[in-house]
Amino acid sequence: MIRRVAMIVAGLLLTAAPALAQPASAAPSQVDLSIQGVGNVSAPLQVVLLLTLLGWLPGVIHAFFVVSDYKNEKRLRAIAESLKS
Repeated sequence: MIRRVAMIVAGLLLTAAPALAQPASAAPSQVDLSIQGVGNVSAPLQVVLLLTLLGWLPGVIHAFFVVSDYKNEKRLRAIAESLKS
């Protein structure tokens, strides 16, 4: 148990050591966080639009098959009822 705790503490120290070794003056004064997209549309908006289209198309295909299956089943039930009588 103590060995496991010591390993976790050592791992955390080794992970944090590079960040702690840098002086505070080495941090940049201005950080550019802009993400460039294509044309006038930003990259995050492009990702949202792409994911929307990728989710929409399979949904439309699935809906087409569900409606088609429902109509075929309804037609077959009508045929079966007419054959019974």
